[in-house]
Amino acid sequence: MAVQRIFGLSGSGMDVDSMVKQLMQAKRAQYDKLYQNRTQLEWKKEAYAGSNKSIAEFRNKLSDYKLSGALAIKTVASTKSDVATATANVEASNISHSMSVEQLATGVQLASTGSISSGSNKDTVAKQFYNGSAPAEPITVTITNGAASANLTVDPNKSIYDFVNQINSAKINVTANYDAALDRFFINTNNTGANSGIDFSSSDVNGLDFISNKLGIGSQPKAGANAKFTLDGIPMSEESNSFSVSGVSYNLLAVGETKMQVATDMDKSVASVKGFIEAYNKMIDDVNDKLEEPHYKDYLPLTDDQKKDMKETEIVAWEKKAKSGLLSNDPTLQNFVYGMRSALSNPIEGISGAYTSAASVGITTGAYTENGHLYLDEGKLRTALTADPEAVLKVFGSNGQAKSGIAFKLDNVVATTRKQIIGIAGATAANDINSSIGRQIKEYTTNIKDVETNLKTSESRYYREFTAMEKAINKMNSQSSWISQQMGGR
Repeated sequence: MAVQRIFGLSGSGMDVDSMVKQLMQAKRAQYDKLYQNRTQLEWKKEAYAGSNKSIAEFRNKLSDYKLSGALAIKTVASTKSDVATATANVEASNISHSMSVEQLATGVQLASTGSISSGSNKDTVAKQFYNGSAPAEPITVTITNGAASANLTVDPNKSIYDFVNQINSAKINVTANYDAALDRFFINTNNTGANSGIDFSSSDVNGLDFISNKLGIGSQPKAGANAKFTLDGIPMSEESNSFSVSGVSYNLLAVGETKMQVATDMDKSVASVKGFIEAYNKMIDDVNDKLEEPHYKDYLPLTDDQKKDMKETEIVAWEKKAKSGLLSNDPTLQNFVYGMRSALSNPIEGISGAYTSAASVGITTGAYTENGHLYLDEGKLRTALTADPEAVLKVFGSNGQAKSGIAFKLDNVVATTRKQIIGIAGATAANDINSSIGRQIKEYTTNIKDVETNLKTSESRYYREFTAMEKAINKMNSQSSWISQQMGGR
């Protein structure tokens, strides 16, 4: 039941609402402090989430640089690209290969020699091929392609397209098609080589008749052929026109001869390193911005009462300063920057020669005040790649089985820091109860609810007391008036 508030009846002239508000003001200070502390933690959680996201995005980019394909990029130039083309991976040696193509790998392609329909109605197999009267026995067609085989029953009451769909759904690497305009049936293998083929010989009598005499493609087994070629003087054979030998992936296109030169793609390797530096600088600059942001300790989160007396632009300006510097000089982020700088500056273990560090291939940090911002001496990088095509791979990636390159070292620093941030503030800005800040926010929320309850209780008590006082004064005034009336009447 709501508290009945009666004021002014006594004629006391008291502003009860104002008095209660003043009495509550001191008590609300505790609530405001809790609210501001919780809001600051929520903002700090958001700030950590922003840094964590930036670091995670860099780690995704960094994963590419742990792979050889992004570091030792190869190119292959063919003297006759109409005969064969090729690509190469890091395992390919920078040498020239000779290729003589004698025969391309082929599959099997069969087609009707002419129109196949015996009638104009093509609604069903019976009407199209049997003048409306289908064979008494089932039409069973067996198609074999290498080791794969399928037994299909031709339904005379369905169309030729249903039979086509049966073949295409049989999962035997065979595709069929019926062209109504040409009135011809086509079928081919999707694979090539001597082990590919189309064989209907296991079909029953009606099936063989349907294939040979109705579809007009013949029932004799047909086989594909392997590609035959000579690579660097060695005769070879492959089931496909696309294959790999010693890190080079070849694609045969025609009979003929060609030479292929495998080389390091200097421009792409340089572009790859530039991409790394760009991603690194974006991430490290984001982190340093948080570390160097000015902190305005006198700008606390605004309460609802404070916002009532401010313009929207004033609120935005205030909160911008209130959110600034929440991660200023944060030890976790500082250690991260130091760790990244150390991973980049120290020599790579397990490798020897002229290129054993990031600096040796032209990657250096700027002035100390730039906090680890990277720069690239492109000329020095190109010189390194010319002298040792695998220089970048060794510095970034791995040396044999040892994962000691800077990509792995940086990844270890990133992984450690992300784990620490998640422990402090969670993986995202969303509320959680597992991180340190998440637990503090939950505790503040509980305390705020308790204080809210106490405030409501105190406010109700004050109003009850003033109501009782007003009633008592009113009663006293009534009694005094009665007494005065009685005395005046004598």
